[in-house]
Amino acid sequence: MPPLKETERVTITQLQPKPIPALYTVYILRSQPRHASLYIGSTPHPPRRLSQHNGLAKGGAYRTSKKSLRPWDMVCLVSGFPSMIAALKFEWALNNPYKSLHIPAEKRAEAVKGLGRRKTGHLKRPRKSLVGVMEALRMLVGVRSFGRWPLRVHFFEEEVWRVWEKVGMKNGGGLKIPVVTDFGGGPTASQGARVDEELVDPGIDGGDGNDDDEEDAQNEKKRGIYALPLDYTSIKEGQAEVEKLLKTKRRRAAAKVKLKGKGKAADEKGNNAEERNAKGNREVKTTTSQRIVEDSEDSEFLDIAYL
Repeated sequence: MPPLKETERVTITQLQPKPIPALYTVYILRSQPRHASLYIGSTPHPPRRLSQHNGLAKGGAYRTSKKSLRPWDMVCLVSGFPSMIAALKFEWALNNPYKSLHIPAEKRAEAVKGLGRRKTGHLKRPRKSLVGVMEALRMLVGVRSFGRWPLRVHFFEEEVWRVWEKVGMKNGGGLKIPVVTDFGGGPTASQGARVDEELVDPGIDGGDGNDDDEEDAQNEKKRGIYALPLDYTSIKEGQAEVEKLLKTKRRRAAAKVKLKGKGKAADEKGNNAEERNAKGNREVKTTTSQRIVEDSEDSEFLDIAYL
């Protein structure tokens, strides 16, 4: 096979579909040295993302890059989003509750009460607080547009979970959403970076990656965000059902295309027959008109000769 040209190579690369992440989450970070500093983001891989925010891996965000605020803890996250776009929409709404139309108008007005405006005319962003974030989180997971997804709220700090419960009691409760708590014994941020490297490249330090007992023991030690399912094992049955539905859909679509092709061929055949009939009629009409013209010319010539 001859080598591909550069344009062909780029085209083939662009056509290759990207795998859908098995997990996509919206998370809340809290600074260990300064608990009032909070950060909200989204990721398909919470352990790796936490390592990036703490400067243990490349990446992260500018707002979490200050050394005086590190290390950061991932105190809460929401899982169950069907796609990256869905998670980004939820993240934006949680970051901007005073703008999001998912939040009731009176709550939005209360959030910006007393705040001035920037030189551009836009409202100033209100400062984040743990109580405010938990209130917005409870409202967002309860609205119809987000509530139709199989969302689940995870808490990794007892203090944050108690604020969630306190806000729920204040608002009368009644929110039906699975809540998972895992408060103690989780790896530290530095251990999280090492766990992430092992996930990316198992056995990198010469260890035996085929030792099932050792792997089971490590899995039992994982807590918090490091125990989240980052592969498709937990949704294997659902994935098989989705593949079955997709195959059925493709088969029906192919049958429709085939039926449509047959109908198109029949229409073309009918159109061809109509065209042949129309052509024959035109030929007959043309021959008759020619005879009429010829007869008229002959009669005119005879009339002139007679005169």
